[in-house]
Amino acid sequence: MMTEIGDNRGAADQLRTLADTLDADVRSHPDFISELCIQGTYDFPYRAPVYGCLVGLLNHTRSEFGQQFVQRLSREMHAAISDVEMNTVKLQLRLLASLVNAGVVLASSLVSVLNQFLAAADDADDQNGKDCWTWLVLNTLPWCSKLFDRNGDDITSIVERLEGFMSARPSISAFNSALAVIANDETRDAVTLMWNAVQEMREANWPAMGCFEHPADQLQKVLSDMENHEFELDEIPSLNTTFAVIRSPVLRLFDEETSRHDLRAWEATIVRDIIADMIFNNAESHRDAATAIAKLPLSFRPRELVVETLFECIVKGTTQVHPLIYFTVLTVDLCALDPKIDAYIGQAVGALFTSAQHLDIQSADIFSEWLALFLSEKQFKWKLWYSDGTGMAYTWLELLAGQEEGSRHHMLLRDFLSRVSRLTYYTKLVPPQGQPSNVIPEGMQRYVTPVSASPPRIPEHLEDGYRKLVRNVQSRMPGPELQAFLEEFMPPEGSPKAERIYLLTSALIQSETKIFSQMVLKFGRYQKLFMEQWSNDLDGKKAVLKAIMDFWGASPQMSVLLVHKLLNAGIVDSTSIVHFLFSKDNSHRLLKSYNFEILTSCLNMVVERTKKFKNEAAAANRALKDVEHLDDCPEKAIAQDKQGRAKDLYDKALRSQKETFLGVFQRFVMALADHLTTCEAEGKDPADMWFACLMARLKQIGRQYHTSIKSFIVTLDTLIFTASGNTDSRINDVFEGFKEL
Repeated sequence: MMTEIGDNRGAADQLRTLADTLDADVRSHPDFISELCIQGTYDFPYRAPVYGCLVGLLNHTRSEFGQQFVQRLSREMHAAISDVEMNTVKLQLRLLASLVNAGVVLASSLVSVLNQFLAAADDADDQNGKDCWTWLVLNTLPWCSKLFDRNGDDITSIVERLEGFMSARPSISAFNSALAVIANDETRDAVTLMWNAVQEMREANWPAMGCFEHPADQLQKVLSDMENHEFELDEIPSLNTTFAVIRSPVLRLFDEETSRHDLRAWEATIVRDIIADMIFNNAESHRDAATAIAKLPLSFRPRELVVETLFECIVKGTTQVHPLIYFTVLTVDLCALDPKIDAYIGQAVGALFTSAQHLDIQSADIFSEWLALFLSEKQFKWKLWYSDGTGMAYTWLELLAGQEEGSRHHMLLRDFLSRVSRLTYYTKLVPPQGQPSNVIPEGMQRYVTPVSASPPRIPEHLEDGYRKLVRNVQSRMPGPELQAFLEEFMPPEGSPKAERIYLLTSALIQSETKIFSQMVLKFGRYQKLFMEQWSNDLDGKKAVLKAIMDFWGASPQMSVLLVHKLLNAGIVDSTSIVHFLFSKDNSHRLLKSYNFEILTSCLNMVVERTKKFKNEAAAANRALKDVEHLDDCPEKAIAQDKQGRAKDLYDKALRSQKETFLGVFQRFVMALADHLTTCEAEGKDPADMWFACLMARLKQIGRQYHTSIKSFIVTLDTLIFTASGNTDSRINDVFEGFKEL
């Protein structure tokens, strides 16, 4: 009953029944009931007033439960702030406001907490901190109906302080270029939207949200006659990271002037926020998330708001914290629960493709991957895409007909079809001659790259030796013997080491091209050979990568997977990957998105490794703190030793991470500068698609890893970008964009 209450009108009567049922359990299981109320608020944010009233009714008969609940909420809020889980803090504040409305918590306590947050905004060192604390207060005010009745002067003071923050707040244009999904003149972000909503509510004399039920009004007689509690929040810790999601320009795919709902603008803002919270907080079960969204207790189905919010969660690089397959299956579930939502999804897909020339490059990658996964989940039978000679696939082709080959629309379509090829057979996309495809129209088939291997071109005098090398690998020749054979037909004195490694890697791949796991086993069998002979050879590792990318140039998935496996095995490393990706040997491939799949996979491993050692160092520090009061003893000595070793490992990982990112940005700048120099020498305009895309990738990496590079952003500036005085102003402008984050 607790997981369903509030979905329909009449919650007040249901709450009375539920409170009577739980009365006996409150004494024996208070923590469990508290957990259900708090977790229910996270999973179903619109039910905060309902759970607040339930706590109120239980507090009416057992005030000690109300006191314990308030204390627990205070502890959890402080922990969430310390962990920078600001969405969680937002919902905890909403529950706190509901407790005030229900008479459990004194209104003055909430006023005190909101003023604490505003003081933290005053004291914040940067705009990020000011925005974060301000956003939390703004999100709380729409849920504080009783606060306006009892503490009018305090609310006026809070709103006046907010007005001061917002009038002094700089334009988001500085973040627009770094964070926008679609490059436009959008001036609204999450902070601005909530400020607009608060202003509209103030002008309307703080109306209650009619779109959701507030049972405290019907239960006022009971709730007004009970003990109230103080809510105290310990000193607020300062923020040690950025919360870029609230500063990202909003994404709007539908015309707000013709929206098909009867919500006021401020109500629509809050409903969007609730939908986003349900999408993120129910990630353990896509079915639960879809059901919760479908059962929103509104007088209409908010399909436009659901689809727009869903796509904003999907394509924004700053908000996508769950695997893309979760969003994909969630979309399929929403279509199953409400078939009419399908048309809105089709409109959103069409709007994003139409805007391809303005679409952020990372958002374009995410969009094409999501659409490929969505079609796959639909078994490639989505009528809105392609069915019986109709569908948006034809609209896409018509749009391409008026454009030059190589436009952003062409690139997006080719990337999308490449990702579809990973999920089905090539012949389903391009059937044998004369047969129709059930996936794409005939006119689209020319954009599909055939998936095939490209064995290396072997000099004539090495052909016989290379064939024997492949056979030796297939026959499982031991590593030392294979090394001796390689040096026999390619003597070291006449063959560069990198060339020998290139042919060996090609032979390993060619010995087993049909079954990927068997190919990986081949590398595992000769891992010791690579590690012993070329573990410290950068050119050798680059030769391994070149062989992979050349061999599987027409099969991006094979390149991505194999490089990842060899990175885990230590045959290649992050330095060699960075150096190769931005080398002249690979520059012609940098328009292909899979190169940056490889790069981000590599960087993610570096960042995760640093996080792992950071957590281990923190655990070792806590363990030492527990025993440092003891006299010298074996237990203390062991703790000191573990703490020292953990700190050394973390420091080493941190240095490695810094060196990796410095290398990435240095290689970006070198590749871009080389392009500018070459174009200038040849009298060409450098602002071509290659330059535009690589600049967009530079922005993507800076934005995606801004928390990882924050500690050495000054070093980046001094050595590589603006302060160095050696970098083109166009490149520096991109750096300044993500530096602002």
